[in-house]
Amino acid sequence: MARKKGQNNQNREITRKKIYLFLEGEKNCSEHLYLKKYYDSFGTRAVDVDFRFFPCKGGDWKNVKRTIKKEIKKGNINSEVWCVLDKDQNNLDFIQKECDKECYKLIFSNISFELWLLYHYCKYSNIGKCDKRNYIKKLEKIKGIKYEKSKGIVVNKEEIKTAIRNSRIKYEMCSKDKIPLNESYNCTNFYKIIERIDEAFKEREFKN
Repeated sequence: MARKKGQNNQNREITRKKIYLFLEGEKNCSEHLYLKKYYDSFGTRAVDVDFRFFPCKGGDWKNVKRTIKKEIKKGNINSEVWCVLDKDQNNLDFIQKECDKECYKLIFSNISFELWLLYHYCKYSNIGKCDKRNYIKKLEKIKGIKYEKSKGIVVNKEEIKTAIRNSRIKYEMCSKDKIPLNESYNCTNFYKIIERIDEAFKEREFKN
């Protein structure tokens, strides 16, 4: 059990937070690499928060749901559950309702994760067509490299702040206008899981 240093907390144990992320796709896909790298950037502070990543193979919601149920049967799930997936062929509005019933958090990108990456450099008004090929083409032009999903791209903290700001504006616009998720083009709430990771490292829950 991790301990908090300091005069008042010297002999008090920190309750480790457990947060479970179920990601569509294979292990070490771009979403997995991005989140794992961000989590690892907290270094030794990561001892206080237990983020567990579960790649679910394929982009189908059924695969994500099946993996969650499998882990529940094993007794591995006892805290926050986040589901991370793209629009692709998924019905996001249906998935949101299912997540609400189970108290899961849904992180989506319409239409693909590359949209979130593009928001590190572009405002929503400059994104263009809601199309994965469009996102990749723009990313390659901005970064001057050939994009490979299995490698992702390298971003810095300031660019992450930009992505949070840019994507939040679009997401809140769609939410305010009550636009269905399936029709919320070039919209992602991926910033929410980044903010949750940040919050987890700022919070401290102690045992008496």
